[in-house]
Amino acid sequence: MLAGEAAADAFLEHEMTVLRSRIRAHDLEPENWRSATGIVTSNTFLTADEAARVRDEIMAIVERYRHRLTDPERRP
Repeated sequence: MLAGEAAADAFLEHEMTVLRSRIRAHDLEPENWRSATGIVTSNTFLTADEAARVRDEIMAIVERYRHRLTDPERRP
């Protein structure tokens, strides 16, 4: 259990470092990227089923572009 928590903490710390870096660089990006990206926050109340559907919908969107991870020729 502790090893899993430590791994999760390390992963989250890495992701937060990447996010902080991207936030700092946001104003340096071209206008089309500045307007297309950013941080959006929203709070709402969901049931467990609704939360699962939201997760599944987001992952379906991400999956449409996953091939770009392994195929650099398809990257913009």
